[in-house]
Formats: sequence, C-alpha cells, structure tokens
Amino acid sequence: MLLIFQILFIFAMFCFFYSTILFPIFLLTKRRKRYNIVSNYQPFVSLVISVHNEEEIIEKKIKNSMELNYPGDKLEIIVSSDGSTDKTSEICQRYVRVKFLDLAREGKTAVQNEALKHAKGEIIVFSDANILYEANAIKELVAPFSDNRVGCACGRLIYTNDKVESIYWSYETMIKILEGRIGKLVGANGGIYAVRKELYLPLENDAISDFLEPIKIYESGYDVLYVKNSIGYEVEPKIIFSRKRRIILRSLNSLRYLGKSVIPFNKRSLFSMLVPHKFIRWFMPVLLIILLVSSIFLVKLYVYRFLLFSQILFYALAILVKPVKYFVIVNSSSFMAIIDWIRGKKINIWEVER
Repeated sequence: MLLIFQILFIFAMFCFFYSTILFPIFLLTKRRKRYNIVSNYQPFVSLVISVHNEEEIIEKKIKNSMELNYPGDKLEIIVSSDGSTDKTSEICQRYVRVKFLDLAREGKTAVQNEALKHAKGEIIVFSDANILYEANAIKELVAPFSDNRVGCACGRLIYTNDKVESIYWSYETMIKILEGRIGKLVGANGGIYAVRKELYLPLENDAISDFLEPIKIYESGYDVLYVKNSIGYEVEPKIIFSRKRRIILRSLNSLRYLGKSVIPFNKRSLFSMLVPHKFIRWFMPVLLIILLVSSIFLVKLYVYRFLLFSQILFYALAILVKPVKYFVIVNSSSFMAIIDWIRGKKINIWEVER
C-alpha cells in the first residue's frame, strides 16, 4: 500500500510541476513560426458584442468601439443581446451605427451563433460589454489574417485594477504568448478575439465558444495566434468562485465536442498543449487531494511528513496571504465544477458578475 501511495504522490507532483513549470520551458524550446503579416491590412470587420443587462456600461463600450482607429466604413458594430430586460436595448438603439439584435435568453454561444447570420464582415471580432479596446486594438488584431494560414487571433486582456487575479493572469498571458508563437494557441479570451467568418462553426449552446471555436478552427487546418499589441482593458471581477465554477463547468462540457485535436501524433493535434494548459489545470484539485491524502498515509516516512506539514501550512496561509487564498478559491471552484460535470449539470446562460 505504501508503494501505491508513493506512486500516486509522485504522479500528482509530476503533473503539478509539468503544468506550471515544465510546460512553459517546453514551449520555449519550440521554434517560432513565421507569418507574412501586412500591418496595414484592413478587411471589413464585424464587431460582435454579446450582452445581457449591461445598461451601466454598454454606452461606454459603444463609444469606445466607434472611436477605434479603424475605417468606419469597414467596421460594423453588432450588439447581440441575450434576453436583456433592462435599458440595454433603449441605449443601443440611440446609435445609428449599431445593429442591435434583441434575442431570446439562450446564452452567450447562442447569441453569437445568431449574430453571425447578420454579420457582413470578412473577419468577426468577438467582444464583451465590459472590455474597452485601445485605439489600435482591431487594427492589430486583424493584421495576422493577411496571412492565409491564420484562422483565428486572440488579443491581450489587461486588468486595470491591481489585484490578485492579475498575478495569475500575467502568468496565463505568458503561456498564451508562447503558444501563439507557434500558431497553437489553446483557447482565446472571450472579450477580444477574431475569426475568419468562413471558418466560424456554430456551436451547441452549452459549449464555451472562446475555448472551443479556436480549437475547431485549428483542427480545420488554420493556425491560431496571440496578438499582444491588440489590447483590451477590463476591471478585474470581484466575484471569483461562482465565475470560475461556471467557466470550468462549461469548458468540461465542451470536451465532448473536441475532435482530432485531442488525438496524439495527429497532424493537427493539440494534445501536447491541451493536457498541461487545460486538462491538468481543471483537474488540479484532484491532484492536490491526492498529494494531501498520500502524504497522510506516508507520514511515517520523514520526507512525506515534511511535505504533509508544508501542505497544511500552505493552506493555513490562505487566511492571511491573498495569492494563497486565490489559489484555494480557484481550485475549490474547479472541484465543484468537476462535481457538477459528473452530475451532468449544464449552464448555457450567464448573469452579469462584476
């Protein structure tokens, strides 16, 4: 039995370090892929803003969109409302340039699918109401599409308030930059990413589009890039637990829609990216439980006794140290999302969480 727990401990520890430390090193060893990018490339763009009851910020978002450094005759602004019941519709209809879609409450993925039916752009940029773009954000974001090998591009999200999630997000941004260098970005940020309209695949309502859509585009033979100079700003959300739980549950429910990208050694495989970047992270709480339980059963051995006390001390620090508290909250939300997933729970709609 002791040998079994030692094997479990070593396995869990390896997965943890591989996902957090070895994976970035692995990405650094990959040769950067070169693309023929025309900086002044200006295709017709449809900016799709998905909203639900955003009366507090939608006007600011619309004005921000109209002030972007991109030709007005080549930028279509579509606000796709997921059953808003506040003044969102009234505010949007004040602006002639805004094409407002007042849709039934079916969820973000559903209103994006519907918006694509009305979009005229060659390139579709997806955004949220609570993210404000720098003036050149769309110009920078669409430039990579001048290379026909590129099917999707993700911009850079920056949190405007310096809180604990910003620390994690800086690390996540580094991973995205490294993945984008080789055209294999795993997932995008829902507030600032673009796709070729011809490649967009309508998704099921329970699928999380910013994770699944880029992967499906990669499977179809096109690369997915990260554009660090295409910048959007967002206030860091105050609500962490329920938001993370919802996002991870929707991501887990999206797994069944993955195709050849999860097959190892396939020509368009993302297996080596998905496992450390997504799968291990989502199941990190299971690994943490294995580490703790294994240490308890191996406590008679000095090294495991030390590791057990180290883990207990680390979790106790969550009371006083914010980054540790954040780590515990995120993994607790992941654990509950796994339970929800096992129970067959689905979440299609979302509420505004600020």
